[in-house]
Amino acid sequence: KPRSKRPPAESTSAFAAFREVRREEAKETAASDAESASAEAIAEAEDAAAAAAATAVDALAVDLEAKAALGPAAANKGGAGAGRAMRDGGAVGAVGLVYSDIMELHEGPPHHLECPARHAAVVAKIRKDGLENRCVALLARLAEDDELLTCHSRAHIDTVGGTFDPVSRETVQGGHGDIFWTEHTARCARLATGSTCEAVAAVATGEVHRALAVVRPPGHHAECQRAMGFCFYNNTAVAARTALQLPGVNRVLLLDWDVHHGNGIQDILYDDPTVMYISLHRYGNGFYPGTGGMEEVGKGAGTGYTVNVPWGDKGLGDADYLAAFDLVIDPITRAFAPDLVIVAAGFDAAEGDPLGGMKVSDQGYALMTHRLTQLAGGRCVAALEGGYG
Repeated sequence: KPRSKRPPAESTSAFAAFREVRREEAKETAASDAESASAEAIAEAEDAAAAAAATAVDALAVDLEAKAALGPAAANKGGAGAGRAMRDGGAVGAVGLVYSDIMELHEGPPHHLECPARHAAVVAKIRKDGLENRCVALLARLAEDDELLTCHSRAHIDTVGGTFDPVSRETVQGGHGDIFWTEHTARCARLATGSTCEAVAAVATGEVHRALAVVRPPGHHAECQRAMGFCFYNNTAVAARTALQLPGVNRVLLLDWDVHHGNGIQDILYDDPTVMYISLHRYGNGFYPGTGGMEEVGKGAGTGYTVNVPWGDKGLGDADYLAAFDLVIDPITRAFAPDLVIVAAGFDAAEGDPLGGMKVSDQGYALMTHRLTQLAGGRCVAALEGGYG
């Protein structure tokens, strides 16, 4: 796997970690180039190279902060100036936001990790930080059958809609595995998928430039004919397929940084050359769901359009993920040249998550997002997947 030869020790920020990795790499290069020189010359070359590397990373940090800085909040939610930011000297358009408290009605057994509080906490944080008023409010809506049928069978749609038994006295049914059913499950699942489709359509049609869909239940484990891993409908895969029906959208990049492999997305898109699926995830040693090896690259016309970056170790952080972007993701995505980027944005690779065992920081997620917004003219949608901390 792409990983730095000398990962840094404990550091206080992603930039510090990234700087340390680049400094060590620069020292090794300088030492190799100066092999025949004196020890004093080698030391001088190493110091100069390390200083240059540190300066370059400091410049990257300053540049990222400037590009991510939001302008003054719009007076009203959804105003013409909502979500403005500056990037490369030009204005980034409005940022869309979609969520609905209705999605919190899907509530399982006590202490179940996929709980309503996941949605409520994200929305509360957005409101507390004043971000909601800087965004354009998008419509939270139910997915239509013709949208779901782009990725799921009719039998699966009927199963999701009809599994809960309203006659039973049990308000939560089948909650012994990773899937549970309530009277609200089918509606919430449709709402999560429909809201993701709405966010993607808003970006694809130019209504907004970028968007965030705060949705649950998540979707990336849901296969064409099976609900699994807390997921019922595959929110981002359905949104990608429906986006391809819109003018000007011929290629979609779907990047999944959830710590678990999106087996459902891969299952649905495996032979599709119009959607490139890239996943960074833990793999092996029994880690769920057990799919996503490097050799899984697609089939038929879709061969080469599935790219898996499987991590065999836990405890990896920002420098490792950025190395994957440097060595694998950036070159491939630039060559693919997508018209739209969708992120299956699970945050269970974040440090402190009870399931993930990884150490990605908020700065690390910001840097990955920054890389992705360099594609497709910045047209990017993030939809919530996992994350349980």
